[in-house]
Amino acid sequence: MKRRLTQIFADYKAALDIKFFAKICVNLRFNKFPFTKQTLYILYIMRIHHITIWTFRLEEMKEFYTRYFKGTSNEKYVNPKKGFTSYFIRFDSGADLELMSRTDIQNTPIEENRLGLTHFAFALGSKEEVLLLTETLRTDGYTIAGEPRTSGDGYFESVVLDPDGNRIECVFKTV
Repeated sequence: MKRRLTQIFADYKAALDIKFFAKICVNLRFNKFPFTKQTLYILYIMRIHHITIWTFRLEEMKEFYTRYFKGTSNEKYVNPKKGFTSYFIRFDSGADLELMSRTDIQNTPIEENRLGLTHFAFALGSKEEVLLLTETLRTDGYTIAGEPRTSGDGYFESVVLDPDGNRIECVFKTV
């Protein structure tokens, strides 16, 4: 059982809080198993694997997410038969962003209030990081759709638009 649990922890390391993971590793090392039903449930929680964005600006979008949000890109995947190209951008949090382009996809404008995905958010380490990233993006010519503020649910946040106009929240949990 110990070997199986160790493998489970390794597989979900990216999805778990680092302090929690360290505590579990210490307990495993000393053969202490303080597992409650809740702790074991956490190991099997689903997480977002990736979000996909269709784009005509594949290279510009890759540069935006790797430069400003510290993502790491794979090599471009190309399928010339289908006119398809893509990148996977990996983030330290464990969730990925897939950027895809295909010659037959229509260019439909993105509206703020519509059904479906309206935005996604990147968690930053402090209010100062939110302010700095927001100002850096403003200086570099990106649209700030929501000025930095503290929301009613306790987040310090701003909203920026990526090169295609997708809404990206930059957030720090203040409470």
